[in-house]
Parts: sequence; C-alpha cells; structure tokens
Amino acid sequence: MRVGWFAKQLETLKDDWYNYRMPGKKNLCQIKTEADQLFSRTKPLKKKQPKCWKEENPSVYEEKFRKFEPYVENLKKLNSHIRRLTTPYTTAESTLSSLERTIEKVKSLVKESREMSLDVDPSQASELLNRLLTIEGDLRENFTIDDLRQIEAVKIKIRKNGEELLRLGTRTHKWKPIEWAEVITEPGRPSDPEGPLPILPKTLRYVSKEECERCQFKRSKE
Repeated sequence: MRVGWFAKQLETLKDDWYNYRMPGKKNLCQIKTEADQLFSRTKPLKKKQPKCWKEENPSVYEEKFRKFEPYVENLKKLNSHIRRLTTPYTTAESTLSSLERTIEKVKSLVKESREMSLDVDPSQASELLNRLLTIEGDLRENFTIDDLRQIEAVKIKIRKNGEELLRLGTRTHKWKPIEWAEVITEPGRPSDPEGPLPILPKTLRYVSKEECERCQFKRSKE
C-alpha cells in the first residue's frame, strides 16, 4: 500500500513539472520593445481624446468620440496581450521557490522509501529529480535578478497604461441626477370597511433625467 502511495506522489509531482515550458530570454527583449511601442502610441491619445465641454453640440462630441474609440480599443487589446506575455517572467521567482520545495519533497520521499525498505523503482525518482534540477539550473542561468526586476517594472507600467486606456475609452461626461420619477412595482389593496386593512402599492424611485456637470448636456433615463 505504501508502495502505491509513493508512486502516486511521484506521478503527481511529475505531472506538475514535466509540461513546464521555460520562457525564452529572447522574448524578454521583444516584450520590452513592444511595451515601449505601446506606451509611445498611448501618450498622444491623451491630447486627442474628445472632451464634451469643448463641443457646443453634443452630437458633434458623440461623433468624434465614436471615431476615437476604436483606436483606444485596439491599444487595450494590445495592452492585455503584452500583460499576458509578461506573466511567465514575473512568476519566475515564485517558480524557483516552488521548484526548491518540490526538490526537497522528492528527496524526502526517496529517503522515506529507503528507511521503510519499500520495493520501489529508484529510477522514477531519479528521473524526476534530474528534470527538476535541470529546470532550476536553466532558470538561474537564463534570468538574472536584474532581468526579473526589469520585467516587473514593465508589468507595473502595463498595469498603469491599462488604467489610462480605460480612462481614455470612457466618455468625459460627469452625470448628476436632476429629476426623479416613480414606478409602481407591486399594486396595493384598496380600503374596505368590512375587509382587511388596505395595503399601499410598492413603488421604485429612479433617476429620470441627468445633466453633465462639465458640458450641461441633459439626457433622459426613461
């Protein structure tokens, strides 16, 4: 029974790591280049973003924003793409920590099997251990602390750039309620001298009209 448990433990660890693909160092430079290009394309949009308070006619503002919006959406997609590319690199440090724990676990399992004189094939554990040590060595050789710090800095910039694109892709109106209305959601019960007490109808109060604080454009919510 313990032999089966030992084999299952090794198989689980094997499944976790045998499909691991180490990110290439060449891609690291490509990611930095693509990120810089993205930032340079985002910056001019700050001045180009249509402002509702600069247009006398609200329909003109809407038309300008509809033409502007696709540029922002394309950059948002590119921003998300680059953010996904950085993930294997930003997790490299935690991957190393996980590798170290897994290596110690395999060594502990092998030691335990020997102490209990289990009839197990040592080659399975040796093969896994060699695979783990190879991954660990390659990670340490290919990525320096400086590499990881640089990609972490790119990740932070990408996050901030995504927040900026979200702002740029949002209309500049700042709405405030100016009129309210009520709608009956559940009818009540009228008064009856010989019957139960009356029940007032249930109503829902909602904003029926809003005004932009920046351009004074009004819109109905009904």
